[in-house]
Amino acid sequence: MKRWLLLIASIGGIVCLSIKLVYYYEERSLESLIYYNEDDVMIMAVTTDITKVEQANEYEFYLEDREQMEKLMEFLSAYQVKRVSQTHYQRQLLYGTQQQIFVSHYSHTPSVAFIGEAGVHLVDDGTYQVMNGPIDMKWLAEFIDEKNERNAE
Repeated sequence: MKRWLLLIASIGGIVCLSIKLVYYYEERSLESLIYYNEDDVMIMAVTTDITKVEQANEYEFYLEDREQMEKLMEFLSAYQVKRVSQTHYQRQLLYGTQQQIFVSHYSHTPSVAFIGEAGVHLVDDGTYQVMNGPIDMKWLAEFIDEKNERNAE
């Protein structure tokens, strides 16, 4: 009897672990990885050159209008990503320009994403490979330029 219980518990544990691993490495929308709650969001910030953030300790553009935030999240939803190891990300996906998106909420920890053409690094969440990319890096730069021109007028 004890052997059967031990066998059933072992099989149950293996099944649960397998399901968790499948979910962990499952392909998903880039938008779904970046926590965004339109009723609780405080500010969203973006930059097209992360060296500017590191030097000036700020972002190129701050989004406070919900319409702008929704447009950015809609852009991100077009891309599917899959979790990869940090080593794989650094060796094969970390090239070209990196853009950064910062989303801050009143009641949730901020989301910080470093986005490249072929890979995404989410702070405190891991590294991902873009499956239907490359990501259109020019779109975000044009998005920022367009919003800066509107603000200048």
